Parts: sequence; C-alpha cells; structure tokens
Amino acid sequence: MGLPDPHYVAPAAPSPAPVSIWVTPRVLHIRAILVLGVTAFATVGAAVAFIGAVTGADYMLGFKRLLDLNGERNLPTWFSSGILLAAAALLGGLAADTERPHRRAWVFLSIVFVYLSLDEAASIHEMSNAPLRALLHAGPALYFPWIIGGLALAGIVLAVEWRMLRALPRRTAIAFVASGAVYVAGAVGFEELAAPLYARHAHPVVQAALLVAEESLEMIGVALFIVALARYWTIDRTALTFDFAEASPRTARSSVVSLPPRTVLRALLVAAAALAAVNLTLQSIHFLTPLHMPRLVRLFDLAREGNVPTWVQSYTLLGCGALAALVAFAEWQHRSPFRVHWALTALFCVYLSADEAASIHEMAVRPLRSAFHTGGLLYYPWIVVGAAAALAVAVASHRFIRSLPPRTRRTVIIAAVVYVTGALGVEALGGMYAETHGQRNLTYGLITTVEETLEMAGMSIAAFALLEYLRDHIGRIRLSIAA
Repeated sequence: MGLPDPHYVAPAAPSPAPVSIWVTPRVLHIRAILVLGVTAFATVGAAVAFIGAVTGADYMLGFKRLLDLNGERNLPTWFSSGILLAAAALLGGLAADTERPHRRAWVFLSIVFVYLSLDEAASIHEMSNAPLRALLHAGPALYFPWIIGGLALAGIVLAVEWRMLRALPRRTAIAFVASGAVYVAGAVGFEELAAPLYARHAHPVVQAALLVAEESLEMIGVALFIVALARYWTIDRTALTFDFAEASPRTARSSVVSLPPRTVLRALLVAAAALAAVNLTLQSIHFLTPLHMPRLVRLFDLAREGNVPTWVQSYTLLGCGALAALVAFAEWQHRSPFRVHWALTALFCVYLSADEAASIHEMAVRPLRSAFHTGGLLYYPWIVVGAAAALAVAVASHRFIRSLPPRTRRTVIIAAVVYVTGALGVEALGGMYAETHGQRNLTYGLITTVEETLEMAGMSIAAFALLEYLRDHIGRIRLSIAA
C-alpha cells in the first residue's frame, strides 16, 4: 500500500437532498377555525358593546377597550386584521406560480388585502374623515365621508379583477363576489346607516347594534372569502413549497417561496430601522417646529398602538409563531421528545402578537399602580409581572433550550435578551421619565424608539433562528389544502 499523496484533496461529500415535509390542512378545518373565531369575537364584542351602550359603563376593568367591536387597538381588531392578512397570504400563494393565468390580478388582489389588513389595524381611512368633512361640508348623513373613497376602491378592485373572475370556475367566482358583497355591505352600508346617529350622539343602543353588525359582516365576508380561496386551492391543485436555502429551484406548476434566513433578517432589520427613522423624523418636526401633524405622528408613533409599527411588530411575532408551528408539525411527525415545547412556543408567539396589537399587559397598570402606589422605574408596574413571566418561561424551557443545536441555542438566547431588554429594561426607564415629564415630548419619543427598536430587533433575530433551524434540520415545507 503506497503512501498518500500530501497534495491530494478529497472531494467534498455531496450534501443530502432536503427533505420535504407536507402540510395539508383540510377545508373543513379551516372553516371550523374561522367559524369559531368569528363567532367568539362577534358574540363577546357585541355583549361588551351593548353593556356599554345600555349602562354607560366605559372601562369595565379594561375589558371594554379590549373586546369592544366598536373600538380599535383590541383583540377583535387583531383578529380581523389577521384574517385579512391570511387571505392575502393565500392569494400570494396562488400568485407565486409564475405560469398562472391572470397572475397580475392575483398579485394586485393580494396587495389590496395587505392594505386592508394594515388599514384595519391602523384605521388609516379614518384619518380622511375630518379633512373631507370640512371640504365637502358634509352633514350627519355623510358623517363618515371616507365611504366615498371606500366605494371607489371597491369599484376599482372589481374592474381590475373582472377578467380573472370570468375565467374562474363559476362556483368560485360567485363565492368571491358574494363574500366581497358581504364585506362591503358591512364596511360601507352599515357604517353609513350608523353615521347620522353617531353624529348626533343619538340612540346609543341602535348605534351600537349597527356598528356591531358592521364589524361582524366584515369578519364574515373575509371568512367566506378565505373558505372560497381554500376550495379553489383544492380545485387548482395548488402546492406551495417553502425553501429556506439561498437558491430555490423552480419546477413547472410548483410554486416555490424562497425564505433565506439572512435575507429575511436583513429585510426585517431594515424595516425596523426605517420605522424608527420615520418616527423620529415626524416627532422632531412635530415638537421642534411650528408644523404640527398629530394624525401623521400617531400613525408612525412607536410609543402608541393601533398604527403602522404595531401592525408590523404584531404580525412579525405571528410570523414567528407560524414558523414555530411548522417546526412543531415536523417534530411531531418525527416523534421528537420536545414536540410539545415547539407547539407551546408557537402559541406563545401568537399570544405576544395579540398582546402587541391589543396591549393586554397594560390592563394591569391601573390596578397595580392603585394598589401598590408604584413610581419611578415601576411607573409601569406590569414590568414586575412581565419579569416574573419571563423568568418562569426561561426556567420552564431550560431543558428545551439546552436540547437545541448550539447555533440555534445561541441565536435564540440573543433574541430573547435583546427583546426583554427593550420590553422591560428600556420600558422601565421610559416610565421613570414619563412620571416626571409626561409622554408628549421628544425625549420620551427617543426612549420609546430605542425600546421598540430593540423589540423589533429581537423579533427579527428570533425569526432568523427559526428559519435557520428549518433550513438545517427540517428541510423544505410543502403546503397544499385538501378538500
């Protein structure tokens, strides 16, 4: 046997082909989830709205703000915005097929639903009411003049999508139009009926009934549209492949969505930096110059809820929940001992998403401050509860975290530290400043910008960790819908 050549380099072993995990929800399951969600939020929201209208109760221990269908920045709004975004995702899945007929129409409709989701969360259309009311000298009958723009948008969407509708199966086209009609009837029709009562502050119970009908019909319309879309996925045999590698090969009639971890991380961090820059620019103009723009500042204020940054943060967290759910599904198939931990991680991300949108934790501020007379670093006393919850989660998940691959474990710990530093540490400093100087000033805006930017960075790093884990330990995910 001869000596080995010192200059010889062994060829690299071929990398194993990625494994494809099939995720195939049934239309029946999608419909059941939507029915349960719409029924729960509509029923509880209607009950809270009517109790408030009849009794005049305004706070109800915080539950009126949290559950009222007629309010914003709460759980019904988060749910409504979320199902609109889910519809946009299903539309995007159809548009991902580059060979699809009328692909531009599918893309346009997906963009419309993304905007509707953002508008539901941030109430962008309501910003036009005051200037349009003054411009048109609108009376009580047109107290919500944004309706004109809403009808125009509905007409534009119908005109753009008409050719695609005619090409669809008849049952699908009818279902699309019917669900759109239900949505517009709620968003425009019942809001217009409630406008004169709202303008005159008359008949609060009737007004509440009309506005509850409005929000319920909007949710029902979107739910019907999602079910129709799911059925069309089964008819069209749509299969969507999520690939987490840097390059995603495409095959005929098989849509591939590439989610490279570094690219996604870079995009999320750029979005966080952009939101922080816009917020600081608008606040600087508002507080340091004679040009005041309260509506525009509110729309991008990182210290407030129900606006663009909140929408981005909430659905970034929900996206992390979806990625964790994909890992949980794959680990369940492999009978992993930590599959339940992955499922709980997904649910925890869903809760954080809802909390970000509806400020659930802030319900504890008033009673805790009254009971313990907190101030200084505990001006927002929910921080104590948040710190205790974070510690409990860390202790409970200790074995799970140790079981992760070293790279994933380090990244997850970094994400948690960055997020908690912003959510608890910088929040405590902001509370101490707000107690003395208030919240409506540029310095407080700077503090909250640091706080929210750290939270967004933590979310982005968590998404990066999940995408890397999917790439290195799971493989591709193939999504289709079964009848």
